[in-house]
Amino acid sequence: MKQFIPLILTFLLFTACTNTDSTASSSTSQAISTSSINTNISESQHTPVMVEPESESDNNWQFDAPENHDMDSSVFTALHAALSDSGIHAVVTVKDGVIIDEYYEDGYNEKSIFGVYSASKSFTSALIGIAIDEGYIGSVDDPVSQYLPQILEQTDERKHTLTLRHLLTHTSGLEWYEWDGGYSNWSEFRSAQNWVEYILGRDMVYEPGSVFNYSTGNTHLLSAVLQAATGISQEEYCRIHLLIQWE
Repeated sequence: MKQFIPLILTFLLFTACTNTDSTASSSTSQAISTSSINTNISESQHTPVMVEPESESDNNWQFDAPENHDMDSSVFTALHAALSDSGIHAVVTVKDGVIIDEYYEDGYNEKSIFGVYSASKSFTSALIGIAIDEGYIGSVDDPVSQYLPQILEQTDERKHTLTLRHLLTHTSGLEWYEWDGGYSNWSEFRSAQNWVEYILGRDMVYEPGSVFNYSTGNTHLLSAVLQAATGISQEEYCRIHLLIQWE
């Protein structure tokens, strides 16, 4: 278990600690906590399976000197100096399953809580895989319409062919402006009465599967798919299968 958590922790700290990209970052911070909002989808009869955390002797991280893991401590001294006043709040470096360096900006420590921001996309992708493994979802090539049948009401029939793979790989072809020249449709999306309908109503600007376009809209549709497939919100499903091991 500890071999996988380091990568997640380091990624979360890097992605969650900066405030420089509030438009793109804040959009995905809501993917877990608001996954059940404005979806207009019915609950299924499935009951999610509780997974027991892997047993660990003390459930605590071990610390060691960088030199014991072929790393130069002077590099981390320079890193800390470079991070000062950078807006980055925390960085934890893990190698060989142990923590070899920690940096915390003044006012932060190992108990500080950060928004996960765009790491929500990684959580969502992992949960889709878990739902496939548990049988709630058939495969990544399932049509979106299997879980969100309202997509078939869209007049552009290309939307009818969208699959979970298109959403996971950000190749849905749906119009979305995440970082385009400073413009984003984030505020418009957040103020919509129904988030799923807003996303499905975006114009098709590319053929599905043809062009990569980073989109929080794709991720929120996956969140709605998870709720439709499992009968519970993504937040609850994530807590059962991932977060319960950290609480």
